Amino acid sequence: MKLLSNEDNNATMHEVFVKTERRRDNVGTETLWDKLTLAQQFSACSLFPVGYALKCVRPVNNRFLAIMTFKQEKVTIDFEGNIHTTMNISLRN
Repeated sequence: MKLLSNEDNNATMHEVFVKTERRRDNVGTETLWDKLTLAQQFSACSLFPVGYALKCVRPVNNRFLAIMTFKQEKVTIDFEGNIHTTMNISLRN
């Protein structure tokens, strides 16, 4: 899976490769939640009322990236709790 992000502060595209891992059986939201930092949890809580759900958590550069979805929209939350809405990301159903 290849993720692209556009950081506002330097306006350059950064390419991050997420190491491939085999998808396991349905992992509970509680298990995913435990992998998030407090900043990520706070940001995720701000998206729950809008309808976003925590889809998965993926390791990126020794940190976890939270991926949330709502209908066809996808957002990611980095380890610092920053919400990125312009990520070019593909997810399996």
